[in-house]
Amino acid sequence: MVKICIAKSLWGCIEASDPQTWAEMFARIKKDGYSAVESILIFDFNQNPFLFRQLLDKYQLDLIIQLHTGSDWSKYDYCTSCDIDVHVASFRALVQDALQHRPVVINVHSGHDSWDTATAVSYFQQVLAIEKELLVGEFANVVLVHETHRQRLLFSPYQARDILAHPSLAALKINCDLSHWVCVCERLFDEKEGRDCWWPAVLDTVARHCLLIHARVGHAEGPQVVDPRASPAELQAHVGWWKRLLQKQLERGGSRPVYVNAEHGPEPYQSLDTRSVNASATGSGSGSASVVKAWKTGGKSNMTEAEKSAVLWEINDFVRAAVCTLFAELEERRS
Repeated sequence: MVKICIAKSLWGCIEASDPQTWAEMFARIKKDGYSAVESILIFDFNQNPFLFRQLLDKYQLDLIIQLHTGSDWSKYDYCTSCDIDVHVASFRALVQDALQHRPVVINVHSGHDSWDTATAVSYFQQVLAIEKELLVGEFANVVLVHETHRQRLLFSPYQARDILAHPSLAALKINCDLSHWVCVCERLFDEKEGRDCWWPAVLDTVARHCLLIHARVGHAEGPQVVDPRASPAELQAHVGWWKRLLQKQLERGGSRPVYVNAEHGPEPYQSLDTRSVNASATGSGSGSASVVKAWKTGGKSNMTEAEKSAVLWEINDFVRAAVCTLFAELEERRS
């Protein structure tokens, strides 16, 4: 039987930035029902790799490492180049380093969104060859995926469709974060509408390549609603898409867990002011009635960092429970 493995994103966890609070954080992650954590190494793991690994092992949590080709996090620069050779070389170096930390999944933000399809295909051909070279022996079971993220190669459903149509990329594995596509295309995709008749085929295509899901709920003007519990239309749409992705993974079978990360993140993704709180009462989709203090982007917030972190814990716990319920329902139907 295929099991589900829900990861806790450390992005936005105030406890992750201080090794002195790691023991309490990892204990809570395990207690709350998570089976893994996803780490951007420079923000947490690298502060004390030995302790981080010790706590992972103590609480039997898997490690997902997130990488960004062509980045320079020493300067907090997410993407420094649009040169394909720079990104290929960066991919090799980053993956080689990540493997030393014993991840089960490596999630890569790959390439540059300015590249045409031919350049994108060339990049993926090269990194697939590097993956085949590096993921051998003790690393043979590590899963390497490329995220559908803005600024990167798979930033839109149309670009992803054209790239994945190339026969040489049949082995390419994807992390599906569909919230980015909702933002890029400025709408929830509805296959019942004529303009989105292409959507079921594209969703099926990425589902065949999907081995990780980032379960964040986006809306037409941003990659993250303030609170999915206050955005029923957006939540329903995303849950329906996650259902298709999970179904495909269950059909695939095997012993590998299905990995899902409830990745509701901090500022600037979490943008809340008093207007959006008030608007939520009318069902605008981007506001939240459950968060009563103003959380402002680009200005002074009325919330402490600890309060912000607590909101993210609460929302991600809701998403985790929703995904577990969905997965259980799918398994029951298959039995």
